[in-house]
Amino acid sequence: MKQVRIRRVIPAKIETVFRLWTDAGSVRQWWQIEGYSTDIVEIDLKSGGAYRIGMTPEGGQIFYISGVFNQVEWAKRLAYTWTSGDAEDLIKDTRVQIEFAELADGSTEMILTHDDLRDQLCEAYERGWNRLIDCLILFCQ
Repeated sequence: MKQVRIRRVIPAKIETVFRLWTDAGSVRQWWQIEGYSTDIVEIDLKSGGAYRIGMTPEGGQIFYISGVFNQVEWAKRLAYTWTSGDAEDLIKDTRVQIEFAELADGSTEMILTHDDLRDQLCEAYERGWNRLIDCLILFCQ
């Protein structure tokens, strides 16, 4: 199993960036990768709380990303499980951690780590996470 690790700087205050990752209404606004619509976002933000995101590709069927929060430290860290796909291509119980750090200029350093991915998925997940973070940066500008 492999890992994807991405470090990006988000042009917003740390509290704003954390809220954008953890508030269902906010996630629905910025989690908009080209070619997909984000139709459902449910977040129970606490350790042991669940989340579910429903995305629909253009001309396709809705699919879900879901998991459980293992760690929630306000404006510092999120850690959660990640399950996505359908019965034929299920990615089950991989682990995501996002660390947030305030920078001197008021922006936020974000380090996202996605662990336990099958080797052949790492490149696609790195590309997908970067596309998603691009959406977040664009939303914050």
